[in-house]
Amino acid sequence: MNKLFERLLKLVVISTFIYCLLAEQHYYSIFLRSLVFASSLYFAYNSRQIVGIYGIRLASILFGVFAILFNPFKEFGFNEMTWRIIDAIVCVLIAFTLDWKTYIKSLPQKEKLIFNLIRNCFGGVAALIAAFWLFPSAIRVNPYDEYLLITKAKIANGFIINVREYEGVVYVPESQGGGTEASTDYFYKYYFTTEDGKKINDGSSELVDVPEFKGNPIPIQVEYIPDNPKINRVKEMTNQCKTISEFIWQRIVIGGLLLLFLLSFGFILIRNAIKKYLMERNQVNTNF
Repeated sequence: MNKLFERLLKLVVISTFIYCLLAEQHYYSIFLRSLVFASSLYFAYNSRQIVGIYGIRLASILFGVFAILFNPFKEFGFNEMTWRIIDAIVCVLIAFTLDWKTYIKSLPQKEKLIFNLIRNCFGGVAALIAAFWLFPSAIRVNPYDEYLLITKAKIANGFIINVREYEGVVYVPESQGGGTEASTDYFYKYYFTTEDGKKINDGSSELVDVPEFKGNPIPIQVEYIPDNPKINRVKEMTNQCKTISEFIWQRIVIGGLLLLFLLSFGFILIRNAIKKYLMERNQVNTNF
């Protein structure tokens, strides 16, 4: 009964993580923290008799770390992207702790091979998903939209009409002690009018070198795509690429190499899993 309850509880935790990861806006909610905290304490207690390498109770230590990390009393000051990465890693680790041995033993030989193939490919697929997920977050812009704004943009006059402060987190270099510290960031609301007279309201937290907002609208120029004005940026106030040569170097050459590096690890894991599956299948067929 305890084993069944533990397995169901782990599936609930994993499902909650997946829901949070798929949400468009990730909120590190008190519900998720409380669920992971309480369940991790329970798993750590139940794993106290499981001895790992060199006599170390790795399972209990691992779940103990999860309980500390997700405790509902004192939140660690990570940003949203960092929490998403932590959530994904913890979700995968909990999935690996599910009791698969009993299930695998009940499978026929050929189905065991397929199960092992899926399990061995899991890490590679996760690496591919992480690559496609982390890459756009690292460059902080849609490369295709950026290309359109370089090649097909129109320019319109507009105004910054409001500024909202919010608390952010910046990373301190190791040479200065490391860690994180709070910072004040700004979200700028602006509008502009297209050449056909349509008023577009938008906003951005990525603007740089903006004059101090003192209540009066700040005149700006906005680059936008005529067919889709929602694709726009404030001219000369972003760190995006401004020329084709800059775009090719930063997005295609450097960005392409970074993406290739991230993807190669996943492809290697999947290739090795398939090779192992084919070899084991041939051995099974030979024995029969």
